[in-house]
Amino acid sequence: MLGSGGIYATRVEMKTVNGAMIWCDLVGKAVKTGKPEEGSIWMLQDITARKLLEDELLQAKTAAEAANIAKSQFLATMSHEIRTPMNGVIGAIELLQLTGLTPDQREYTEIVMNSGTELVHLLNDILDLSKIEADRIELETSDFDLRQLVADTIDSLSLRANKKMLCLDSTIAPGVHTTLTGDSWRLRQIISNLIGNAVKFSTHGTVSLHVGKEAEDGRSITLRFQVRDNGIGIAPDKLGQLFEPFTQADSTTTRKFGGTGLGLSICKRLAELMGGSIGVESVAGEGSTFWFTVVMAKRTADESDALPAVIPLVEGDGTGDPPFKPAISNGVTSPPVRILLTEDDPRAQKIVPNLLKNFGYLVDVACNGREALQALERDDYALVLMDCMMPEMSGYEVIAVIRDPSSAVRRHDIPVIALTGNAMKHDRDNCLAAGMDDHLPKPLLLDDLLAKLELWLGSEGSTILSPEQI
Repeated sequence: MLGSGGIYATRVEMKTVNGAMIWCDLVGKAVKTGKPEEGSIWMLQDITARKLLEDELLQAKTAAEAANIAKSQFLATMSHEIRTPMNGVIGAIELLQLTGLTPDQREYTEIVMNSGTELVHLLNDILDLSKIEADRIELETSDFDLRQLVADTIDSLSLRANKKMLCLDSTIAPGVHTTLTGDSWRLRQIISNLIGNAVKFSTHGTVSLHVGKEAEDGRSITLRFQVRDNGIGIAPDKLGQLFEPFTQADSTTTRKFGGTGLGLSICKRLAELMGGSIGVESVAGEGSTFWFTVVMAKRTADESDALPAVIPLVEGDGTGDPPFKPAISNGVTSPPVRILLTEDDPRAQKIVPNLLKNFGYLVDVACNGREALQALERDDYALVLMDCMMPEMSGYEVIAVIRDPSSAVRRHDIPVIALTGNAMKHDRDNCLAAGMDDHLPKPLLLDDLLAKLELWLGSEGSTILSPEQI
């Protein structure tokens, strides 16, 4: 190719006098000779060895990228396959816990339940860590309201806090710009992880989230989140290694509280991807304050000034019961709320209805997509729990018919919560893009399922029955 100054450069494969093929960099330049004929000067450099090395490096890079893709696909597939039977295990244990158990039996079920949930969290963390290590984590950009994000996150974790009789509250400092653009899903992941850890390592008191402003200009704001607890605390010599993969502050922590040490490592990488950092302040035996910062783009919204600056307190009542309002008036129980479960797994078909009947929900079951549409054409339902992968018709095909105003279903705007063993962010995005309203990864945890139903149905289905009433 012709470069500046009339220099010609190219890379060519040439044959030597003995018949061998070599690669050469060829550089030439025209030279004025003062005669009618123009002259030129050429330089030839044998780069065969370098070319072979470059080819080997390219092949190695391609092979490594293919291996990373294969690893990610394998992990995603195995995650889906493991989640389906785990859905049956955890659901059966939660159902068993709602029956009259002896103290020993209840202890045994709690051990199994804790082990199951730890396995699910490990699956989630390994999937995220594999994507981070392969540099395949991509931040999404969407508009969101910080107040709503914080309120939804606190609400989803309040059941867990109530079980340990902990208070859970959150505040947003006055003056913080809350109509933002950024990756709200990853931001919520960090907040949920830190609050979840605080709840796990606390036995009394309050877990609080405070959101403040660290810096701001006309286009962006640096937010600072602080999660404070009254838990076991961390020794000073252990603080520096907390954010390394597979690290616990104390080897006994895993045995007592569970966990693998992956969550904080993932939070660190996510905070850095969002232009921030993460850290911790702690006193052993007195509690910890984990903090992180992120940079978010600001957007204007006329309604932002009308919203309160403080998220209302969400806390337990000291009894350990889930924070649902019993649908009982003057001793008369409200009729159960009717929902449709569309699921082809026989274990889930049996477990989910039996679990939810204890909380005021009447669950009909459709074994595939076609049966679901027939049920929605025939009967009125408050909500649909939709498995995405089914025979006859997938959940994606069913939701397309539901949202089609010309179809025969009775209610086109019915809330639909996707149920899937695929738990990556793009799986959730695919569900929402298809027309579903929300997403729950399998295995279904009762607290998460009840929180979603409460979110979409309010307290209309919250009749709580005691084991003696079941």
